[in-house]
Amino acid sequence: MTAKEYLSQYRDMVKDVRAKRDELEKLREDATAISPQTSEGSHTPGAVSDKVGRKAAAAADIEREIEEECAACRLLRRDIRATIAQVRSGDLRRLLSYRYICGCTWECVAVKMGYSYVHVVHRLHPRALQAVGDIVLGKNEIECNIESVV
Repeated sequence: MTAKEYLSQYRDMVKDVRAKRDELEKLREDATAISPQTSEGSHTPGAVSDKVGRKAAAAADIEREIEEECAACRLLRRDIRATIAQVRSGDLRRLLSYRYICGCTWECVAVKMGYSYVHVVHRLHPRALQAVGDIVLGKNEIECNIESVV
């Protein structure tokens, strides 16, 4: 896994959670829109409550998935923040936090840091990714050495 892939995991998870929240909201809207049919003979009397029950069960499943993903997001964010904290340069740490933790666009990162877009994207970002790559590679080497001893 590259440094960029490692750092991007958190933003991707956050996007997945947001999509599930949107799905949950749509499901709830659909459940409140269910109403009994007035035409005789077209539906059985219990059909409406069955639909509402199915929608409620589906909503509960999605809520549980969201809670689990949020917990995983918090753990991943903690790990990524710990990795970013090991980067020596303050500018590079701020760049990584703005981009990969806060989810800022490159334009926003450049403005917050007081640098040009080109400087942030073409100079600082590659250096920051290299620094993270060195840290992550160091972690992997330590894990491999521990496994070979055991």
